[in-house]
Amino acid sequence: MDLVGCKIYETKSGMSKRWVRIMIGGVAVAGLLMSFLFQVQDVSNFIVEANSFWKFFLGRCIRLLVNDVLAIALIYALFYERKFVMFAIWVQVLGIAFVV
Repeated sequence: MDLVGCKIYETKSGMSKRWVRIMIGGVAVAGLLMSFLFQVQDVSNFIVEANSFWKFFLGRCIRLLVNDVLAIALIYALFYERKFVMFAIWVQVLGIAFVV
Protein backbone atom coordinates (compact mmCIF):
# COMPACT_ATOMS: atom_id res chain seq x y z
CA MET A 1 0.00 0.00 0.00
CA ASP A 2 1.23 3.51 -0.71
CA LEU A 3 0.47 6.79 1.05
CA VAL A 4 -3.09 7.09 -0.27
CA GLY A 5 -4.06 3.46 0.35
CA CYS A 6 -3.58 2.16 -3.19
CA LYS A 7 -1.53 -0.78 -4.26
CA ILE A 8 1.95 0.04 -5.47
CA TYR A 9 2.24 -0.66 -9.18
CA GLU A 10 5.54 -0.93 -10.97
CA THR A 11 6.26 0.91 -14.20
CA LYS A 12 8.21 -0.72 -17.03
CA SER A 13 11.45 0.68 -15.66
CA GLY A 14 10.75 -0.86 -12.25
CA MET A 15 10.04 2.46 -10.57
CA SER A 16 6.87 2.53 -8.48
CA LYS A 17 4.16 5.01 -9.39
CA ARG A 18 4.44 6.38 -5.88
CA TRP A 19 7.94 7.68 -6.60
CA VAL A 20 6.84 9.03 -9.96
CA ARG A 21 4.04 10.93 -8.21
CA ILE A 22 6.48 12.26 -5.61
CA MET A 23 8.81 13.49 -8.38
CA ILE A 24 5.94 15.10 -10.31
CA GLY A 25 4.74 16.79 -7.12
CA GLY A 26 8.24 18.03 -6.35
CA VAL A 27 8.69 19.47 -9.82
CA ALA A 28 5.24 21.11 -9.62
CA VAL A 29 5.95 22.71 -6.23
CA ALA A 30 9.40 23.89 -7.37
CA GLY A 31 7.90 25.31 -10.57
CA LEU A 32 5.15 27.13 -8.69
CA LEU A 33 7.72 28.53 -6.27
CA MET A 34 9.92 29.70 -9.15
CA SER A 35 6.90 31.23 -10.88
CA PHE A 36 6.11 33.15 -7.70
CA LEU A 37 9.67 34.28 -7.10
CA PHE A 38 10.23 35.47 -10.66
CA GLN A 39 6.80 36.97 -11.28
CA VAL A 40 8.28 40.43 -11.82
CA GLN A 41 10.42 39.18 -14.73
CA ASP A 42 9.02 40.02 -18.14
CA VAL A 43 9.15 36.77 -20.12
CA SER A 44 7.38 38.29 -23.10
CA ASN A 45 10.57 40.19 -24.03
CA PHE A 46 12.05 36.91 -25.20
CA ILE A 47 9.14 36.22 -27.53
CA VAL A 48 7.98 39.51 -29.04
CA GLU A 49 8.97 43.12 -28.96
CA ALA A 50 5.78 45.14 -29.08
CA ASN A 51 4.01 47.90 -27.25
CA SER A 52 3.31 47.61 -23.54
CA PHE A 53 -0.25 46.22 -23.87
CA TRP A 54 0.79 43.17 -25.90
CA LYS A 55 3.79 42.54 -23.67
CA PHE A 56 1.52 42.67 -20.61
CA PHE A 57 -1.12 40.47 -22.26
CA LEU A 58 1.38 37.86 -23.44
CA GLY A 59 3.20 37.80 -20.11
CA ARG A 60 -0.05 37.24 -18.22
CA CYS A 61 -1.14 34.47 -20.59
CA ILE A 62 2.18 32.67 -20.23
CA ARG A 63 2.11 32.91 -16.43
CA LEU A 64 -1.53 31.76 -16.34
CA LEU A 65 -0.80 28.70 -18.48
CA VAL A 66 2.39 27.76 -16.61
CA ASN A 67 0.75 28.15 -13.20
CA ASP A 68 -2.33 26.16 -14.24
CA VAL A 69 -0.31 23.29 -15.73
CA LEU A 70 1.88 23.09 -12.62
CA ALA A 71 -1.20 23.17 -10.38
CA ILE A 72 -2.77 20.33 -12.39
CA ALA A 73 0.46 18.35 -12.03
CA LEU A 74 0.32 18.93 -8.27
CA ILE A 75 -3.31 17.78 -8.15
CA TYR A 76 -2.33 14.64 -10.08
CA ALA A 77 0.56 13.96 -7.70
CA LEU A 78 -1.55 14.45 -4.58
CA PHE A 79 -4.81 12.72 -5.49
CA TYR A 80 -4.02 10.46 -8.50
CA GLU A 81 -7.66 10.30 -9.54
CA ARG A 82 -8.72 11.02 -13.08
CA LYS A 83 -11.90 12.86 -12.05
CA PHE A 84 -9.93 15.48 -10.09
CA VAL A 85 -7.46 16.02 -12.92
CA MET A 86 -10.22 16.31 -15.52
CA PHE A 87 -12.12 18.78 -13.32
CA ALA A 88 -8.94 20.87 -12.97
CA ILE A 89 -8.41 20.81 -16.74
CA TRP A 90 -11.98 21.99 -17.36
CA VAL A 91 -11.56 24.77 -14.82
CA GLN A 92 -8.36 25.81 -16.61
CA VAL A 93 -10.07 25.81 -20.01
CA LEU A 94 -12.97 27.91 -18.70
CA GLY A 95 -10.58 30.23 -16.92
CA ILE A 96 -8.61 30.81 -20.10
CA ALA A 97 -11.83 31.40 -22.05
CA PHE A 98 -13.12 33.99 -19.58
CA VAL A 99 -9.84 35.67 -18.60
CA VAL A 100 -8.29 35.89 -22.03
